[in-house]
Amino acid sequence: MNFEVPTLNNMEGIKKIFYGVKPHQFIIWFSVISVSVFVIFTPEFLIFKKLSGHGIQIMFGVLVLGIAFAFLNDVKSMWVSLACCGVLCLNLRTREPFYPNRSGISFKVAHIDIENSTDYEKTINAILENNPDIISFQNLNPDWDFALKEFLGDVYPYERTFISLDIYNPAIYSKYPFEKIDTFHYKDAPNIYGAVEIEERVISFFSSITMPPVDIVAYGDINKHLQTLADSVNNTNTPVVTIGNYNVVTHSRELSDLREGANLKDSRTSQTFIGESPLDYILYSEELECTNFNTITESGQQQIGIIGTYQFNNNALPKPKKTGSKKNQ
Repeated sequence: MNFEVPTLNNMEGIKKIFYGVKPHQFIIWFSVISVSVFVIFTPEFLIFKKLSGHGIQIMFGVLVLGIAFAFLNDVKSMWVSLACCGVLCLNLRTREPFYPNRSGISFKVAHIDIENSTDYEKTINAILENNPDIISFQNLNPDWDFALKEFLGDVYPYERTFISLDIYNPAIYSKYPFEKIDTFHYKDAPNIYGAVEIEERVISFFSSITMPPVDIVAYGDINKHLQTLADSVNNTNTPVVTIGNYNVVTHSRELSDLREGANLKDSRTSQTFIGESPLDYILYSEELECTNFNTITESGQQQIGIIGTYQFNNNALPKPKKTGSKKNQ
């Protein structure tokens, strides 16, 4: 097989690309290029939003298509497919590497979606085995609220739970006392925010869940909700983690706007190749470094959440120590 890349230095090179191309090849090229463009530059229509949600799977599908064209000796279609795969790879690439562990302060933050739980005991054991310092829960109910307080209370004596008739019902559990703790709403969705002090350094947190993207209007509400979250983060003068289920994929415009608007980094460094792309996140501010990120599973099987390990970098200054007032001489 001849894998020579056609030259584009002159019109003859351009003519060479299209010379002898059959109608079905044009259809394939148009389809592959169009799908790739819509994944990267997603129009504000529900069908394209859903399509973009499978960007990783589409990228690997285009790669497989390119390999198939190579075996079929369709070199031009192969190069079109591989070029689109490369562009998708650059757009969907990992954004932040893990940082090396340094001696000093580190802490773990977890996010648990109770809707994914299959068993009370397995879920609680998985939490205790992973031993996070701060836990964000979502989609609690009164029974789970009682169980968590009963079995986690000794290890996590500080908690704030928001139970209502809505489906969101978040909670925060912490090993450290709250410097502050409160809630704010975007429409019906509660957001818990607060701060804890870890070895003389204050870390703020925001636990949020957005509405499911059932239609294009819901995507607009998700974007506005995340903009509200970004504004709240920007009003915080401490290192920050934002935790929750945002119901959009990592390369979506909505999440990109949140990261850029609040100057946050994504803890996740890999994507799901098979099945649905992840919708839950732990984002962190520039004063922090993520050294590890994993899923939390029940007995190594059913995924119930995510957990990240973080350390302070040199931009995060210790909390100023209080000093007594000087007496008049």
